[in-house]
Amino acid sequence: MKIAITLLAMTLVATACGGGDDDGAARDDEAAIETLIRDFVAAFEDRDPDAVLGMFSSECSGLEDELTEVLEGSEFEFELTGVAIRDLEGDSAVAGPEGQVTENGEENDLSVGDLRRVVREDGEWKIGDCDFFDPGAVPALTPGLG
Repeated sequence: MKIAITLLAMTLVATACGGGDDDGAARDDEAAIETLIRDFVAAFEDRDPDAVLGMFSSECSGLEDELTEVLEGSEFEFELTGVAIRDLEGDSAVAGPEGQVTENGEENDLSVGDLRRVVREDGEWKIGDCDFFDPGAVPALTPGLG
């Protein structure tokens, strides 16, 4: 009887603390998106075009020339303090690195304007902003744009 009461109490505590499947799935998605953004920044800093391109959605084809131009034309160094994730709903969110980026010796803060659309594709989170390397493009601040 004592075991049954203890198990019931543990179940009630877990439920009251938001231990539902939706919360766990959201945490898993947030962790996967954070990993995507950190890996993307590392690949970008390492100037690894194959790794960078592999992190884009299959909808984003033909980015090779734009990426090569960016990687050959600039030196980047990132100092990440975190990853911002907003508007996570289903298979879409906006996300990006927080911290500073030094481009060709000029330091700038990464901000909400640097957030980009990410999408879940075949169970894996990918960058879904196909205009990522277009200097005239406005980053997607809400899912479905960009």
